[in-house]
Amino acid sequence: MYNLLLKNRGMSLLQTILLVVVVIVVLSYIGFDIKGAIESDQSKKNFGYVKAVTVTVWERYLKSPAEYLYNNIFLEWIWKPTYNNLKKLRNGQSTDIQDNAPKMPAPNLTN
Repeated sequence: MYNLLLKNRGMSLLQTILLVVVVIVVLSYIGFDIKGAIESDQSKKNFGYVKAVTVTVWERYLKSPAEYLYNNIFLEWIWKPTYNNLKKLRNGQSTDIQDNAPKMPAPNLTN
């Protein structure tokens, strides 16, 4: 029973916020200057490098597949059919699922 309570559920938003606050308090207690570290020239260079690499990876490798997935898969197969069926429901019409479902004869229960 106890093992069921210890499932790996990840961190909740509240736990994440509390962890960040505790880390900031600990860093402050040991005298670490967060603002100074973030505003230093070395940190600016590092953040600039990470940004440049991220933009390059996005532009060269990820943008084209992401746009294809969004435009040709998500929009065409998920968003547009869902939107059209919701409009049909709003207007009192039957949905595509109802129109294309196999028709079964009513069972004969008079035996």
